[in-house]
Amino acid sequence: NGSFPANFSNLTDLQVLDAYNNNFSGPLPLEISRLTKLQHLHLGGNYFEGNIPPQYSNLESLTYLALSGNSLTGIIPPEIGNLVKLEQLYIGYYNQYEGGIPFSLGRLTNLVRLDMADCG
Repeated sequence: NGSFPANFSNLTDLQVLDAYNNNFSGPLPLEISRLTKLQHLHLGGNYFEGNIPPQYSNLESLTYLALSGNSLTGIIPPEIGNLVKLEQLYIGYYNQYEGGIPFSLGRLTNLVRLDMADCG
């Protein structure tokens, strides 16, 4: 319960971070955007709120990104389209976005699974 630990940004060689269903709350942690070797990031099933940080586009090695099952709002940042290695993207369930699907997601040519179910 509570906010995500900021000291995770010190784990610069981390490749997999799975924090699914841990009752974290507050905004999505910006510090994660410094973990440029991450390939798998799962922050779903928590109580994160606010926007998806555009800085997450710094995670150029990501092949898996799951943010579903939170309380995210705002737009889906077009910068997500810069994550060209993404194969799976889960951003639905309980998140309520505005503005539709950004055209930049069309650049995700390696994407094999896009789950935006029930996200407003």
